[in-house]
Amino acid sequence: MNEYSWDFSFLSNHYSMLIYGIAGTLLLSCLVTMFGFTLGALIGVARTSKRQFIRIPASCYVEIFRNTPPLVQLLWLFYALPILTGMQPQPLVAAAIAFSIYTSAFMAEVYRGGIQSIERGQWEAGRAIGFTYIQQMRYIILPQAIKRMIPAATNQFIETVKLTSLASIIAYKELVYYVGYISDLEYRSLESYTILTLIFTLILIPLSYVSLAFEKRLRVRD
Repeated sequence: MNEYSWDFSFLSNHYSMLIYGIAGTLLLSCLVTMFGFTLGALIGVARTSKRQFIRIPASCYVEIFRNTPPLVQLLWLFYALPILTGMQPQPLVAAAIAFSIYTSAFMAEVYRGGIQSIERGQWEAGRAIGFTYIQQMRYIILPQAIKRMIPAATNQFIETVKLTSLASIIAYKELVYYVGYISDLEYRSLESYTILTLIFTLILIPLSYVSLAFEKRLRVRD
C-alpha cells in the first residue's frame, strides 16, 4: 500500500473562497438564530398557556418540526413549495426559513422549560399586585427564565452552526459548498475536508467553552 502524501499548498490559491464560505456560514447562522429564537419564544410561551386553543396548536407545531429531519424540511421548501406557489426562493432565503422553523421547535422547549422552572410563588406575587398574564411574563417570569436558558440557548446556537452545513445541498454558498468545490477542483479531498473539520472545530469549541462558563456562573449564583 502506497503511503499517502499530504499536501496543503493548494489552499494558498483558495483563501478567498474559505473566507467567503465562513462568512456565508456565519450569516446563515445569525439569521437562523435571530428568527428561530424569536419564533421559539412565541411558541414556547404558547406552550405554557392554560388555553387549549393556544397550547394544542403550539404543541403540534413543536412535535411536527422537531421530529422531521431538517434536510427534508429544506428540500421540501426549496423544491416542493415552488410547485404550489410558483415562487422559487433563493438558497439563502430557503435555508434561513427552513432552519429557523426547525430551530424554533427546539427553542420552544427551551423557553417552556425555563418558564416552568420559575417558582410558583413568583406567579402568585405577580397576581397579588394586579399584573395580567402578559405583565407577569414580561416583568417577572421571562427576565428570570432567560438567565436560566442561556446555556441551553448557547448549545442550540452551536447546533445551528452545524446545521448550516446542510444548505450546500441547495447550492447555498457556505463553507461546505466552497470546500466541496475546492476538493473537486484540486482532487485533494482528504486535505480539503480535513481543513473543513478544523475550521468548524475552531469556530465551535470556543462557543462550547462560553456555554460551560455561563452554566458555571449560574450554578454559583443559584
